[in-house]
Amino acid sequence: MPSRRLSPAPENVAVARRFVRSVLDGVAPDLVDTAELLTGELMTNVVIHARTEAEVRAWRADGRAHVRVTDQRPDRGLVPHERHPYACSGRG
Repeated sequence: MPSRRLSPAPENVAVARRFVRSVLDGVAPDLVDTAELLTGELMTNVVIHARTEAEVRAWRADGRAHVRVTDQRPDRGLVPHERHPYACSGRG
């Protein structure tokens, strides 16, 4: 299964999205668009919250698109964030 290891840099969100799109070439366009969008959301979480290297895997099977984004955060505690009560992020 194709994979890429990416550092938690903001520019790697786009790299992950392009990687998923390239691997899923030939899958229904709406599925590819959704997979690409969700990959971007997960990689953004890696950059903002996990702050660790991430592995992005993508594959096709039986007409389905599969994507897995894994960070190295499970062995570490949560990163504390002070959030303003009206902040637009940090609650999801």
